[in-house]
Amino acid sequence: MTLDDKDRRIVVELEMKKSAENLAQARLAAEHGYWDLVANRLYYSVFHAVAALLVFNRLKVMSHKGSVMLFNRHFLKEGIIPLEEGRIFSLLQTRREEADYNCWFEVDEEEMKTLIPRAESLIKTIQQLL
Repeated sequence: MTLDDKDRRIVVELEMKKSAENLAQARLAAEHGYWDLVANRLYYSVFHAVAALLVFNRLKVMSHKGSVMLFNRHFLKEGIIPLEEGRIFSLLQTRREEADYNCWFEVDEEEMKTLIPRAESLIKTIQQLL
């Protein structure tokens, strides 16, 4: 399915709204010490922002791993987004998977506290590109 410019803009706005909602949920979870939920919500906040960026740039994504691959290829390797800033997307995907699927994995509170502002920064960078 190909989106016209109006529909593309609507999808971008909906993805960014979802990103903001997930980021707010991550902050609330952090206030209550639910660090596995923080990992999950932070990942999805960045995922939806990246999805908005990909849609905006007419790049079709079929999977979560595909979104990471396209983001890395088109935005990090091209230098549009600084590599160090953009690497958080892959890291958050890994942390979310560990937290969601491995009952023996314990999410590190200190790491999550550092990842919240990094996720916020990447989302702001993406907003500027839209």
